[in-house]
Amino acid sequence: MGANLILSHAWILKDRQPNLRRGVAHLEELAKKPLYEWPTAWPGLMAADYEDRAVAVKQLYDDYDAFVAGINSHRRDVSWIDVGPYTIYLTGGMSWGDPPTDATEIFDRLTAAGVLDAMGFFKGRKHWDP
Repeated sequence: MGANLILSHAWILKDRQPNLRRGVAHLEELAKKPLYEWPTAWPGLMAADYEDRAVAVKQLYDDYDAFVAGINSHRRDVSWIDVGPYTIYLTGGMSWGDPPTDATEIFDRLTAAGVLDAMGFFKGRKHWDP
């Protein structure tokens, strides 16, 4: 059994800052909903992992704080690179079945919950315009 390289990313136009207020507003709206109404776009999102909504909400707020620290260069497991008109924040590494970094799970949960989209980060190639 070999190792896999796993990378999680969030990308935004270089001339834009993430909208932190919209990220918090999205978290606040999500926190009002029962778990069964939470997005389930990514395996392992809290709705499937937690029975207690308060615990799931706390996890997302902790993830948000850790993500903001990461994009402000306060985490060793998050880095960035400028490519064309985009700044891409990256985390990841080699995996033997476990997440390669704590930030990998944070990026994935916030993406699945729609928080990064609310902050102005892009998903996939829908905004790609070389």
